[in-house]
Amino acid sequence: MAECNILVEGISDQILLANASAALQKLGRPHLDLADVAIIPYSEEPVLRQLVAMARSYRARVVVLADTDQQGRRITQYCQREGIPHFTILPFAERTDGSASIEDLVGVEEYTTAVNDFYGEFDWFTQLDPAEVETERHDLSLGAFLEKQFCARFQRSFSKTALAVHIAERAPDLSGHVLQRFEALFSAILTAP
Repeated sequence: MAECNILVEGISDQILLANASAALQKLGRPHLDLADVAIIPYSEEPVLRQLVAMARSYRARVVVLADTDQQGRRITQYCQREGIPHFTILPFAERTDGSASIEDLVGVEEYTTAVNDFYGEFDWFTQLDPAEVETERHDLSLGAFLEKQFCARFQRSFSKTALAVHIAERAPDLSGHVLQRFEALFSAILTAP
């Protein structure tokens, strides 16, 4: 636990947030000071409840970040009931409706390019077209769509964590639009009560 704790759904959220913050720090822009801020994945609601109780026992600040899928809605309801500062990804995402996850902060074009780059070395993989991904995903978050797509199209699992690491290695090269979305999220988190 740190002075401020951002509780996120998964390890890919933790990786992308930390590395986008480091990229913004190098540019002298608003970021999370990782000396004072911990980004902690909770995976499921029971773990989130334990982390919140622990943080409260230390009188540490907690902010919860949730996707806008079914689990995210349950997490949001829990946070509202318990008076926990929280945010969903959607207001900061590239898309303006439907479900959104951390991958939607990166956006379809850059995330799909990273998928093609990372998986392009495998002989079973065929390149994905960002325009088709955007059209075919409908209300699904980008991460959920790619998980379904990989299962149906390649009979393989899609690793959001591996992609987060791949993108993190290139975080300084993220476009200005992507960094602006992360910056807006960080600014909101830092000013939350």
